Amino acid sequence: MITLTDADSFFANHLDGAKWQALDEDIRSAALQTAARDVAARLGRESIDPARIFQTYAVCEQALFLATDETGRRELLVESEQVDGFGSRTYRHPARAEAGWSPRALRFIECELNLFPRIGRG
Repeated sequence: MITLTDADSFFANHLDGAKWQALDEDIRSAALQTAARDVAARLGRESIDPARIFQTYAVCEQALFLATDETGRRELLVESEQVDGFGSRTYRHPARAEAGWSPRALRFIECELNLFPRIGRG
């Protein structure tokens, strides 16, 4: 399990470190537990191995993402929209690589899977 102390160390020199530290300790702990389950599931594992640096980084990034996205939806940018007889508009989220996931967490998960292609999921 990744501890609150581990996450606080990760965010000590992080661009968003102040944002992490400003969160209530209960929120940070809950975010870490939720993120650890999410990342483990994404990797096809039952739990996170804190000795694997990319797993730890992914959990920390996902925890911050979860804890600071209160609505579950951030502002959408209009990319295109369809109106009968006039055209179309599509909406996209500017900061998300995938709904519900931190783009940085997804990059660390990809690193984990590329580094350990056979055992990354086991």
